[in-house]
Amino acid sequence: LTCDNGIAAVDAVEEAKRLGMRVVVTDHHEIPFSTEGEEYHSEFVTRDEKAEGRVYHYPVADAVVDPHRPGDPYPYPAICGAVVAWKLVFVLYEAFGIDHEEAMEFLELACVATVCDIMPLLDENRAMVRLGLERLKTTANKGLSALMDATRIDRENLSSYHLGFVVGPCFNASGRLDSAERGLALLLEEDEEKAQEMAQTLVALNDKRKEMTEEGTKLALELIQQEGYWSDRVLVVYVPDLHESLCGIVAGRVKEKYNRPTFILCNGKNEVKGSGRSIPEYSMFERMQEVDECFIKYGGHPMAAGLSMKQEHVGKLRRLLNEKCGLTEADLLPKVMIDVPQPISYVNIERTQELSILEPFGNGNEKPVFADKDILVLRISDIGKEKQYRKLALFTGAKESQRRIEAVYFGDGEEFDRYIEEKFGKDALYAARQGTRSGIRLTFTYYPAVNHYMGRDTAQIVINDYR
Repeated sequence: LTCDNGIAAVDAVEEAKRLGMRVVVTDHHEIPFSTEGEEYHSEFVTRDEKAEGRVYHYPVADAVVDPHRPGDPYPYPAICGAVVAWKLVFVLYEAFGIDHEEAMEFLELACVATVCDIMPLLDENRAMVRLGLERLKTTANKGLSALMDATRIDRENLSSYHLGFVVGPCFNASGRLDSAERGLALLLEEDEEKAQEMAQTLVALNDKRKEMTEEGTKLALELIQQEGYWSDRVLVVYVPDLHESLCGIVAGRVKEKYNRPTFILCNGKNEVKGSGRSIPEYSMFERMQEVDECFIKYGGHPMAAGLSMKQEHVGKLRRLLNEKCGLTEADLLPKVMIDVPQPISYVNIERTQELSILEPFGNGNEKPVFADKDILVLRISDIGKEKQYRKLALFTGAKESQRRIEAVYFGDGEEFDRYIEEKFGKDALYAARQGTRSGIRLTFTYYPAVNHYMGRDTAQIVINDYR
């Protein structure tokens, strides 16, 4: 019985069937396909479904449950692999006469999985996450409760952000650097004291993972510059000594910097392993199908993929992906979509709290993007454990509504400083650091937020982009 994998595991399923096993595949990944008349690389597939000139290929399992199968009647196929498995639980409960309500005990886990697998927070997913977040505030799961305590999450203000960027990475770190069994054991633990100890272990593993990710990202960016890859429209970067479990995270970081589809490759046990992260203009899984001779195995979505391959094919992969990419210069331009041009002087606690009705935010339901221009910067200071982020004091508004407001920027602080120095000069940056008159004026896209500190709430903005 698989969860979140198996749709492309035709050889493994065939071997399981040869050994007499009954196999049920539950997955949500894209279905491998070939075009009419095209040879497919494996004989262990079924070829009985066709759509839009494609022949879709399935493992010869006893059952294949995947909402992306052509003709599948499921009304909202954009659910994650964990939720597909949860749907099977509902069917099994019904078959064994167990009340459906009992399956709802897994709602909190379905909520966490949906956010952490970056599913669109629309339709069924939106309802699932909104209800799940409410339940998580008072969860009876001792492991989840301990992890929220260990990461100092304010449960009253629990959001999809905390699941995607705090809770989820701790579970991921256990599988990446040690064993996923640690995360499972935490979810099953009934003793509160043991759960607290296990949660601290996961947090420590995640801290180590963060350090390794920073080092890996730095190495990948150096290779891109040294090898001149920055001119490619699809980045294929081979970082031999990178831990294979970090390829996807590093690929995401590189993609954000260059706004290009990115594959990060490294040495696995017996072959080169890798992960890819894409941009909306490039359907990664479909493009990989066009060069499948380069891979031993691969699978994924339009926006992300995983693969294994022989080392001697790395150069060929880079060449073919770029030749066949179909991307234009316009596709590669970073695009900032502004929802509301709103003066920062309008930001206050009441208006910010009203925006919570739009939550949960995430993929498909992003936070609204606000913008304001010609904002005077009064002060710039460092924040963060490594002084990597920036806090700004801003002065804004017309005479009748002038006010001072604080802002935080969680992007690359050093790059921000370099930009200020380049545009306004070293003296201006120094003056802003000292809190004296600098003459720095910037345009921001931002999101309003409430800063909870020492029992006091103040309105602030979180800066997305600047110029």
